[in-house]
Amino acid sequence: MEKPPAEWWPKTYPRLWPLLNSSFGLWFLTSVVVGGLGAVYTHNQNEKNEALKKLEFSQAEDANRRRLIEKLDLEIAFRLSNTISQLAAIADGNERCSTVGAKTGCPSVQRAINSVFRSRTSLPTMFPEFSNHSILALVAELKPLVPIDEQRKLRDVLSDMSGIYTMLQVAGAPLTDPKKVARAIQSKLVLPRWDQGFYYLDCRGDDPFC
Repeated sequence: MEKPPAEWWPKTYPRLWPLLNSSFGLWFLTSVVVGGLGAVYTHNQNEKNEALKKLEFSQAEDANRRRLIEKLDLEIAFRLSNTISQLAAIADGNERCSTVGAKTGCPSVQRAINSVFRSRTSLPTMFPEFSNHSILALVAELKPLVPIDEQRKLRDVLSDMSGIYTMLQVAGAPLTDPKKVARAIQSKLVLPRWDQGFYYLDCRGDDPFC
């Protein structure tokens, strides 16, 4: 039969037992146990704190990304609405337009297009930090921030925006007809995500100025 530790320990380690049974030994053992437990606890707390910091950082990044997406969507929608609003005003004014040349037409139609789709907008911006950004730059900045299916739609929009006059020509929207130009912009460039409550962006069908 195996002897209890109380019996075999002193006989097996005759010199060590008195030391461990002394005040110093008890203090040493207590220090080792407490110190070890303390080290384990500290390590676990450090890991928890590090995980919490990473979580908070990730949540802050996600919140910043969502805010940026929202601002980009609003700015893009605001500018598209400005373009169509200008075209609506031109249509109401019954301006006479030339039909000579591929890119000729109502000068004000061209100005309306250029004021939004050229390198920098000449119109007021919704957010001051975007005042030096073209609408192309805004869409390009938005593209990598959204899901893949939305990225595909934005890629097509970027293509049409970069060749705005070619897109209008292919869509059968001559610059002499502000209504057709507005309809082409709505059908090719205005995504559902930009229906933010601005004028004319929710118009569909034959009447772009609903």
